[in-house]
Amino acid sequence: MVILILNVMNISKYIPALILTGVVLTNFNPNFMLPKLPVNYLVILVLLCFSTFLLIVKKKVPVIFFLILSVIISIVPSVINSAFTDVSTFKLVVFSLGTFSYLIALDYSCKTNKNTLDIMFNLFRGILLSSAVTYLIGFGYPRNETGFAGILNHPQAFGILLVFIFTFQIHKLLSQKSNIGDYLFIFLTVVMVYGTESRTAFLCVCIIFIFTFFLHTKNTWKQKTKKQKKVFFFILLFGFSCTPLLVGTINQVMSKHGRSEASSAVGALQNSRLRFVISSIDNFMSNPLTGIGFQVSNGHGAHYPMEIERGPFGIPIKAPIEKGSFFPSLFEEVGLIGALPFIILLHWIFSYRRDAILTKSIILAVLLLSFGEATLFSYGSIGALNWLFVFYALSLVKYRRIK
Repeated sequence: MVILILNVMNISKYIPALILTGVVLTNFNPNFMLPKLPVNYLVILVLLCFSTFLLIVKKKVPVIFFLILSVIISIVPSVINSAFTDVSTFKLVVFSLGTFSYLIALDYSCKTNKNTLDIMFNLFRGILLSSAVTYLIGFGYPRNETGFAGILNHPQAFGILLVFIFTFQIHKLLSQKSNIGDYLFIFLTVVMVYGTESRTAFLCVCIIFIFTFFLHTKNTWKQKTKKQKKVFFFILLFGFSCTPLLVGTINQVMSKHGRSEASSAVGALQNSRLRFVISSIDNFMSNPLTGIGFQVSNGHGAHYPMEIERGPFGIPIKAPIEKGSFFPSLFEEVGLIGALPFIILLHWIFSYRRDAILTKSIILAVLLLSFGEATLFSYGSIGALNWLFVFYALSLVKYRRIK
């Protein structure tokens, strides 16, 4: 009876598309003049109902469920001691419901549908082609005249999305039979990352390519023929010969084509992130145990004061913050009590199935992006995308869909 009901509902195979739609529409390019709606929250509500139903009838949850629950419990003291208790409470509720609904729904989707990875690839390609269209019609630069944002509202947000698209595409290219279309989409992704001028995304793509390439080579070296090994060394030699060109390109991105004083990754960090990091460290030293409050800003140092937008009954439906880098802000906001369980959770995720190349690459991408973008706790924005890929990768590996 339960299986019949779930088959009638038949929404599990659309879950990745539903989440991606929520993320894209919430952060959609304003040049298209669509009304701004909190679609992410609506998606979380739908998935929450679906996940609650699954929990009632299945009564089984993944192990990671309990690890996340312990993290959420450990964050509660920071909410209680927050200077903006209502804001911290609302954001923790959204984070908790979003995390659990994503986890349960995606786990079931990957368990019951063999074609979820193909669906995801098709969605990626749709996003790339749609973004190419925005360039052709002149709508691809909603923020400024230099940072390409595609179908999203900000180049940095689009850069995060492109990093995950690149990670999936490069894994497919190295692990399966490829055609000219695969090379075309890889090329489009790299060109668009370059066009965003997102330094974090660009460096992340470079590192992910090297990491994935060598991991695939290491795992399949014994199965390679002498000809394939010669091709590998030729590619390696060609890559080293292109080092000056690559370094020049990286310097161009780091300096935003000469408009920024920074010409290196360290310089970019100092100019755009270091001031936020210092402010986060100051706040952490003042509140080392519980932090200043989950997902809030007290306006100290370089941190901007929060502008709180309230909805019905005074609910703080919008309170954006800018922290620059996730890990310093993690300790700043939730202190040692909340940060240590979260670090344990990240370690467990990264250690899960050590032979799973795609899982490793995706988690590495999440960690690398977190050094330049503090979005992991932000389910109301592009941060939901990070957890989509984390849970998606873990579920796919768990049910032996990929390696």
